[in-house]
Amino acid sequence: MIKKVILLILATLFIVTGIYADDDPRWRWIDSNDYESEYLDMDSIRWDGKNLVYWLKTVNINNNVFIDKYVVDYDQKNAVSTYRVRYMQGKGREEFSDNSRFFVAPDSKLEKIINMACDKLSIPHILGNTPHSWKWIKSTDTTNYYLCDDVFNSSYDGTEYEVYIKCDKPGFYEETTRVFVNFKNYTIEDIWGRPKEITPDSPEEALYNAVKELKQDYEKSR
Repeated sequence: MIKKVILLILATLFIVTGIYADDDPRWRWIDSNDYESEYLDMDSIRWDGKNLVYWLKTVNINNNVFIDKYVVDYDQKNAVSTYRVRYMQGKGREEFSDNSRFFVAPDSKLEKIINMACDKLSIPHILGNTPHSWKWIKSTDTTNYYLCDDVFNSSYDGTEYEVYIKCDKPGFYEETTRVFVNFKNYTIEDIWGRPKEITPDSPEEALYNAVKELKQDYEKSR
């Protein structure tokens, strides 16, 4: 009985290894979880001076394969999934056009993938080549808020700053989003341009003050 259990465990390991292992050197492993693994194609990475292009392969435990093309805009700091090839068990090859857009957040998996592609071509990382710095700005009874103070963009007249804020809910989840702090209108806008009032003693007020300090330090250093 013990032998049968051991053999069953080994067989399961071999199956899982077969799903996630890839001996093809062109596909570099990125990440895995209980359901799928992701790989970056190192042979098709291209750069035209503004846009970075790469292909990503995802293989799940059902041996379904998804290969997606991404175009990264260095100016806008986002990546667009423009095309997908899908190999589903029993269905063969299927192809689709796509237009899903993702912003590149500091310390995200997307940034990690793009940086791997950048290293292949020896070009600068999209959000800088140094480790990111997160400044604590406020805590509530449920959430801790942090500002990435090494990655930001300023409008030409300095009245608006584009920054990244991380919301950490211990025991639940952590997310990073991009917002726009407008010093002229005294508002904070989300990535869709929707303004939000800055109420007293709120996370928004703490963010506004932190970005105002960041703005002052940046202008002094120029």
